[in-house]
Amino acid sequence: MKDLIFFLGQNAWLTAIISSLTGYLLGSFSNARLIYRIVKKTTEYEMFREKVVGTDQIYESDLKSASWVGKTVGKKYGCLTSILDMIKVGVPTLAVKLLFPDQPFYLILAFFGVLGHNFPVYYRFKGGGRGESPMIGALLVIDWPGFIISNLASTVVGFIVGSVLVLQLSWKLLIIFWFWFVRHDYQAIIFIIVTNILFFYSLRKEIKLIWDLKSKKGGLKMSEEDYTEGAMMGRKMGRIIENYSVVGIIKRLRRKNT
Repeated sequence: MKDLIFFLGQNAWLTAIISSLTGYLLGSFSNARLIYRIVKKTTEYEMFREKVVGTDQIYESDLKSASWVGKTVGKKYGCLTSILDMIKVGVPTLAVKLLFPDQPFYLILAFFGVLGHNFPVYYRFKGGGRGESPMIGALLVIDWPGFIISNLASTVVGFIVGSVLVLQLSWKLLIIFWFWFVRHDYQAIIFIIVTNILFFYSLRKEIKLIWDLKSKKGGLKMSEEDYTEGAMMGRKMGRIIENYSVVGIIKRLRRKNT
């Protein structure tokens, strides 16, 4: 075993290729489909459909993700799917990092794991997820303190501006600054940038829909409670943001003074 590890360590291109293929094939495995099949006892996977709050629009998606499982099967199964998606990339990333701690092979494996999750080879590169769960699994191995700190910072920013969406998404951008200014880890910066591109690319339909709705006369009227309910975070979280964020407090004070 030691001889094999030494051989792979001396043959970087071969090890990079093996890491890429391993990550991609593992990432392509669909835990969402597996959980859905076990619970529903069918391979007829339903399309995700949901009415956009405050409009007559129906949002449709062919993504097969933890969110899809949570919406179609139940929240607890969605959480289980998310954990399994973290594990399928996080564990092999950890193994490669332990074997080759001074080489970026674990970052290569992690990236291709996220890529496989989004564009699974077993399903003709369609019907994957957004890549958030495998990204989290990889980051907990790559730099768990950075992941926690960036999420705390994201929470603070979300409460300042009064937006659950900012709270939910901004950590993916904030962790870039962590790797840049704190870790000076430029290889990890490349990893998080390209995985962010994959993630936001997977959101293109939602972004276009929201943009189109906001552009219409009257705009898109969706409260923070509406958003958190749609995101399976519970309406209570939305109420907390609306009432106790900096922006929310300012709005309430203005209403009292008018």
